[in-house]
Amino acid sequence: MGARPNADGIDAIHVHMTNTLNTPIEAIERTMPMLITAYEFAEASAGDGRFRGGSGLVRGFQLRAGTATASLLAERHAVRPRGAEGGGDGACGGPRPNRRRRYRRPLPAKTSVVLVPGDAILVRTAGGGGYGPPVEREPAARERDAADGIATAP
Repeated sequence: MGARPNADGIDAIHVHMTNTLNTPIEAIERTMPMLITAYEFAEASAGDGRFRGGSGLVRGFQLRAGTATASLLAERHAVRPRGAEGGGDGACGGPRPNRRRRYRRPLPAKTSVVLVPGDAILVRTAGGGGYGPPVEREPAARERDAADGIATAP
């Protein structure tokens, strides 16, 4: 989520999307033959600014057994989320396949793919745009970001 006129954006959250759940890893792995291989903030995805945008999210899924169809319906894979009032743009997102038995190709933002055991998809969501000129960001806020491992988009 992008920054606001008086606060940083919220990390690892999706806005204006439906059917996007933050299902716990344990629930996914217990109910489906899936292994969650990654679940973390997307590095250097937040737009810089007086108030920084929120960091995107990285989540990796690997199919352990059977077959499955993965459907992706995403945005901001070609156009970066814009900053406001002089804030920097957030980084683009994008899914990446890691197919053990088949060719590798970039995935579009909207697609469905059939997975077989060992296939995996790493989904990276876009970061939010920053608000206000980056030179106006409080040094203490930059220190807090660094301590939390949050870097702004280049």
